[in-house]
Amino acid sequence: MATYKSIRYITPDLVVEQTDSINVLSDVDTSTVAPEVGQTLKWIGNSKWKPRDMDSTNQSPTISSPGVATMVESIVTGRAVATILSSDPENDALTYSITAGNTGNAFTIANTGAITTAAALDYETTTSYTLTITAIDSSGNDSSTTQTVNVIDNADPVISNTSSVTLAENATIGTSISTISATDSDGETIAYSITAGNIGNAFIINSSTGAIITLAKLDYEMTPIYNLTITATDASGEFGTATQTVNITDVTETTPTPSQKAIFALGDTGNGSNTRTNKANLVSSTGVVATDITTAASARTELAAASYGGDKAIFGFGGGYGTGYGTSTAVTNLLSNTGVMSSDVTGLGTARSRLSAASYGGDKAIFGYGYSNTSKTNLISNSGVVASDTTGVGTARRSLAAATWGGDKAIFGFGNDGNSYVNMTNLVNNSGVVYSDTTGVGTARSNTAASSYGGDKAIFGFGFISGGINITNLVSNSGVVATDTTNVGTARWGTAGVGYGGDKAIFAYGIKYDPTTYLNLSNLISNTGVMASDTTGVGQTRRDPAAAGFSTTA
Repeated sequence: MATYKSIRYITPDLVVEQTDSINVLSDVDTSTVAPEVGQTLKWIGNSKWKPRDMDSTNQSPTISSPGVATMVESIVTGRAVATILSSDPENDALTYSITAGNTGNAFTIANTGAITTAAALDYETTTSYTLTITAIDSSGNDSSTTQTVNVIDNADPVISNTSSVTLAENATIGTSISTISATDSDGETIAYSITAGNIGNAFIINSSTGAIITLAKLDYEMTPIYNLTITATDASGEFGTATQTVNITDVTETTPTPSQKAIFALGDTGNGSNTRTNKANLVSSTGVVATDITTAASARTELAAASYGGDKAIFGFGGGYGTGYGTSTAVTNLLSNTGVMSSDVTGLGTARSRLSAASYGGDKAIFGYGYSNTSKTNLISNSGVVASDTTGVGTARRSLAAATWGGDKAIFGFGNDGNSYVNMTNLVNNSGVVYSDTTGVGTARSNTAASSYGGDKAIFGFGFISGGINITNLVSNSGVVATDTTNVGTARWGTAGVGYGGDKAIFAYGIKYDPTTYLNLSNLISNTGVMASDTTGVGQTRRDPAAAGFSTTA
């Protein structure tokens, strides 16, 4: 290797000034050619310098296109388009840019020369791009080339099988309408959607399979026809549409007649004998429709009942046979008129008598209060307690009455708190009192009966103060809507009542103030008095029975 006396340092080059130096420039790479006086030594990395002719200039890079690129139109960005070919005589690092032709900034280029899509390509908007690509080296020298990108059309998905369908307005939710099928010539995955015409969100489509089903109840009178716009979209964002017509047909609507019978079960046979019965009678206003005296389960008094599923009654709690008030049972029985369908004696909550019950949600019963004046309510199905609450229920009392209120609540009225009669009503759900009123409810009394009346009111009939009374009050949660003290029929207490036809109540059995007189009387009552009465064929006279609506159709 040659030795040199001295050098002049010119960043980033070294220049050799003379050859008679006695020092060795050990970091000069002489593998190709030894440096001479007047030459520039160019830094080539790894602590090495290389001779370069001082008279030569830094040359521009060389770049070229790899050829025309063809891209399918798509909304997908980041797709590879082409990589520019390049070199630099001095091996300078190159910086690339797109300096012309990039309509809509559809493309971007990396310092590797790789071009990718930066926006959606749309054949219908731009069919071809001619991009000017410029490369600049570290000395500022640049070169340019053009890159042509042709865009080809991506065919829209085609929906092929829509046709008008007809559906009855009483179709259940989940009913199948049709299954849409679409094809895509590019073989891309298709997603389906309903993009217009879906009034009230009545339908839903499976995005993968195209299956359409009902999502809501249909009503011919409201919307007799639906024109659904079905959209099929491929992975590139291309889409096709078609119309699916759904014609709704009218169905003759029959309004079910509310309960037209009542099931009365169990109770004290009376005359001071303290004898309970397991008898059940299916009663209409004109007398006994059917009777059963066997398999009705634990005979007991001061129990409660509620309609259960329309054609059954759930009876819960009450005083046990021959034991007076001292023993209460936690049993519930699910009864039809032919006897016990199922029974449960476990997990039912606080055993108590002199309580009240109302239907709750169609297949449950809410039992509230009772002896000994507990504020507990239990939401009960036939298999046990669904939920329980012992706080915030309101005034604990016994010998009260309850009626279903709005389907998911119960109204409890009147009763005895152990010392006096109470004219309070509470609107109760299982979590506590929804609303309470202690004024304007009417005559405070116990051992009364109640039934739902028109859905948001309750009719309370008969009862006990110092004697049996024949008063009825039509009560809402805010007080008495109307009252009648005449023509109600035989005054009594320890009776039972149920809704009858939606705006009437049937009251049956009970005891006159004279404790030796029990009644087999039933009266069909509206708030204005007795509509019909029957004293024959009603079945075994008793008091403290329970009753529930039976059959939702006539």
